[in-house]
Amino acid sequence: MLDRIAPAAGRKKTANGYKYSGIDAGLIYIFPMAEFSTLSPRFFELDDVRPVQGRSWIPLRQDGETQHDSPLPGIGAIREYAGIATLAVLSADRGAVDTLTWSEVDTSTHSSSVEKGLYRQADVHCDWSDDRAIVGTRLVVAQGKDGFERQTWHLHQDLAIALKLEREGDSWFRPDEGWIEVARLKRDAEGSPVLLEIRAEMLSDYLAARGMALYLSSYWSAP
Repeated sequence: MLDRIAPAAGRKKTANGYKYSGIDAGLIYIFPMAEFSTLSPRFFELDDVRPVQGRSWIPLRQDGETQHDSPLPGIGAIREYAGIATLAVLSADRGAVDTLTWSEVDTSTHSSSVEKGLYRQADVHCDWSDDRAIVGTRLVVAQGKDGFERQTWHLHQDLAIALKLEREGDSWFRPDEGWIEVARLKRDAEGSPVLLEIRAEMLSDYLAARGMALYLSSYWSAP
């Protein structure tokens, strides 16, 4: 079993947003963007940075809307979009990742590519240098399809193998610990994936074992 290390929170202002560091846990969170409507801020309890540190489940990818009842009479239901994209980053690459903006780590689908004779697989994120250096690994790979078919989200194989997970439907279980649910995929009414999350202690184990941190880009809007 991979060692478990509990995250410790710390906040630092950067050029691209707020960074929350999990010291000794290999966790790092970036929350660069929020969009708000012209409605009164009283309608929404949305801070500039949404808490992830301390959650028992950590989102690895999110792309969808939720609906909330209005707290004030005469105001209909409020629809809110939330998008989260993540990268697992080696300690040596944190400097390169600190220069990324929210638009470079977003909820777009992923694909393999060949540029200047260099092949890059779909699970890696590269910088914009001439050699397209790899600076992060996508723990969820979003496979797009032609037309308007829904996406397919893949939990990274190495993560599933390292934690000895078995998939059943939209859940990943760990037989070695009584078949506890470790990761889970949630879908909307049409069956499209909207959220894939993982138990924090399991993710911490995996990242710590690899000497990595989690870079999380989060953005949301309320019309």
